[in-house]
Amino acid sequence: SVTIIGADAGDYAQNSTCGVIPANGTCTFAMTFTPAAVGKRAATLKIVEDGGGSPLSIKVSGLGTYVTLSPSPVAFGNVTVGNTASATVTLTNNNPTTAVSVSSVLISGTDKQDFTASASPACASVAANGGTCSIMVNFTPTKTGARSGILSVKDNDAGSPQTDNLTGTGQ
Repeated sequence: SVTIIGADAGDYAQNSTCGVIPANGTCTFAMTFTPAAVGKRAATLKIVEDGGGSPLSIKVSGLGTYVTLSPSPVAFGNVTVGNTASATVTLTNNNPTTAVSVSSVLISGTDKQDFTASASPACASVAANGGTCSIMVNFTPTKTGARSGILSVKDNDAGSPQTDNLTGTGQ
């Protein structure tokens, strides 16, 4: 059997088509996270099986937030080394009553030097109930091959920081 347990178990769902798994075989679990509240949300995936060591427990966690970033992820595609491609990421504040103020926009990750980001002045106060602002992200590959980074937006939302994966390929 497969169950999700814990204080925030209702925030998670799983879809496993696992039946009898042959020796040295594998099984995949697809999980979804739909937070019911803002902040850290945690549960445990509990798998009861007859292969020994049962039950197996896998801790899962997510962060509920009113603030979303779109698109997510940001894929720049192929860009010639030294050239720059730009993309606009839209921050949306879905909090029904409270404005959001962005305090910083940072890039981290393996190839962080290949990405830059800056928030528009509108990000200083993003209206409640669907207000938006723009974050400009630039990709200037320094080498050929796959490049990646993480956009991190810090604000006064309880689910802060929001993150977005950045990818591109230097040509």
